[in-house]
Amino acid sequence: DEFDRDEQAEITEVTPGHYRLSGLVLTQEIEERFGIEIEDDVDTIGGFVLSQKANARTGERFVLPGEHELIVREIDNHRIVFVDLILAHKDFSY
Repeated sequence: DEFDRDEQAEITEVTPGHYRLSGLVLTQEIEERFGIEIEDDVDTIGGFVLSQKANARTGERFVLPGEHELIVREIDNHRIVFVDLILAHKDFSY
């Protein structure tokens, strides 16, 4: 299996509209939870980032449909460990 079972595919809210995602989070889960359609032939958000740029670096930014933004936060041996998802809309309720 390509996934390390000790590592969780997690989504953590940092602040309203700002989420920290494990690279193992499924793109389908992002579509269901945030309504962001990721049109690519990959299963995980880490795979999506690497499909966009194979040598992605920490701090690199990627724009998703709807002007949402992904920022690479941690890479380990060419594997995306964490990314930040910044949602485009600014009308977050506290």
